[in-house]
Amino acid sequence: RAPCEICAPRPPVIPCVLYICALGNCCLCVTFLLVSYLSSFVILLLLSLQRKINTLCSLVTMAANHVHMHPPPQQNDGYVKIASLQPQMNCINTYGIVLENHPVRRLANGSLVVSMRIADPSGSIIFTIMNAEVQDLFEPGDIIKIKNGFTNIYRGMLNLSCGRQGEFMKSGDFMLVYSETPNMSEFNSEYAAMERARKPSPPPEGENTTQSNSGPGDSRRPQGVRPGMPPHKRPPPGHQTGGPPHKRQDAGAGGHYRGRP
Repeated sequence: RAPCEICAPRPPVIPCVLYICALGNCCLCVTFLLVSYLSSFVILLLLSLQRKINTLCSLVTMAANHVHMHPPPQQNDGYVKIASLQPQMNCINTYGIVLENHPVRRLANGSLVVSMRIADPSGSIIFTIMNAEVQDLFEPGDIIKIKNGFTNIYRGMLNLSCGRQGEFMKSGDFMLVYSETPNMSEFNSEYAAMERARKPSPPPEGENTTQSNSGPGDSRRPQGVRPGMPPHKRPPPGHQTGGPPHKRQDAGAGGHYRGRP
């Protein structure tokens, strides 16, 4: 079709919405009108996306500034990594994020033992609090700092404990990069052997405990026997025979009673 009277003098730049009725029979004007609508929609979409990107960039910048102002504990000196813990270590200063809480144990004296699994960027371990006053000390996700802790072996597993001399507190940090592996509290046969070696083994059945303690080469004499003198039996108490207690006379000394007065 021939262009309309508006399109004939010059090419249309952006047709106006008010000319929709007048341009209804012009294919060229309708085409440019649709293109203008689509371009306007794309421009508005790009502007909205740009605003969201700017907002996200500002949030990332604020988080980076907070991390720079409050460095995580691993940048501080004096903290021991969990992966470097060994049995029988004392005065341990470390930190970690709580992964899970274990059931609370109650000892014979009534004190509570609270245990949980914590982790830092190097690994994870079971952390035990002796003589705890309350059960729910920390929740999963809390970041805690430990001072003057010590390690021990329990059932062949390495544990990090905190006694009366130790301190533990909740850190003000809200995020921490951690790794669950290696798990330092997994069962270790070498640790189990060390634990068995420290425990005294019971004597074999049917063996006299006194003989096993003294041994064949023990030169200790029985109680009450003087060197060079034959062993003698202690006289029975006087109340068993009905008579007075037995008297023993020593040379150069007055008599005295031996046994119950």
